[in-house]
Amino acid sequence: MAEGDGVFGVTIHATSGAGVAASSVNAANVDSTVAIQSINGDGLRVLGGSGIFTVGAPITTSGGGHSVSIHNRTGGTVGLVGAVADSGTGVDLASNTGATINFSGGLAAATGGSAAFTATAGGTVSVTGATNTLSTTTGIALDVANTTIGSPGLAFQSISSNGAIDGILLNNTGTTGGLTVSGTGAPASGGTLQSSTGDGIDLTSTSSVSLSWMDVRATPTTASTVGGDQPHPDLAPDPEQHPRADASRPAAHQPQGDEHRHRHRGQWLDRGQTSAC
Repeated sequence: MAEGDGVFGVTIHATSGAGVAASSVNAANVDSTVAIQSINGDGLRVLGGSGIFTVGAPITTSGGGHSVSIHNRTGGTVGLVGAVADSGTGVDLASNTGATINFSGGLAAATGGSAAFTATAGGTVSVTGATNTLSTTTGIALDVANTTIGSPGLAFQSISSNGAIDGILLNNTGTTGGLTVSGTGAPASGGTLQSSTGDGIDLTSTSSVSLSWMDVRATPTTASTVGGDQPHPDLAPDPEQHPRADASRPAAHQPQGDEHRHRHRGQWLDRGQTSAC
């Protein structure tokens, strides 16, 4: 795409490269009459630029590409108002300092060994809606680091992983908005985080986190659960109360300064249990 372009009334199908690609484009519009389907590369790839970039098209991807890849935006807002369905390599947002990226049309990502939703190294991000889901095997399901969660927050019905280093990782996400996992009112309807090699939930310098109806398990031999209406402990802070470097994580995810870090494993999170760091 070029500056000021609009795309209307077409179906972009089965490409080996990106469905829609824009480099150093400030403002553009991909209309809701467009469909981006069965893409083997990235569904939407945006590199650089600033301004208002609106994507009304639904995006469906599989294979080796990201549904949405946005890097190095320096300002403005990218609004994704069409539904995003990703069975490829997830949403990838990086180095978007000064820019805001909003998902409001629905997001369902089931990405196996790839991270489902990653936002790192700058910018502001939000995901709204009642039925958003993230699911992985060994990929981190939700990874937001050194990126602000916007005031609408990150809203998911469920987040699941099986064998990831962490299921949910929030590190230095500001105080403007937070993460909500709602579930549906049934045990584990908010997702299951199990067999994590690090922590099921790793929270560092984040706020307004509300997790409901989740099942967080370490391994079958160490998990303990409290379900239904029984009382259960608050999400306990790490006893050290200070960050620790972890060689298995990239530098962008390492805690800095006097940040407090919370690690959660082996319990039910239900009935609107919350934690704020």
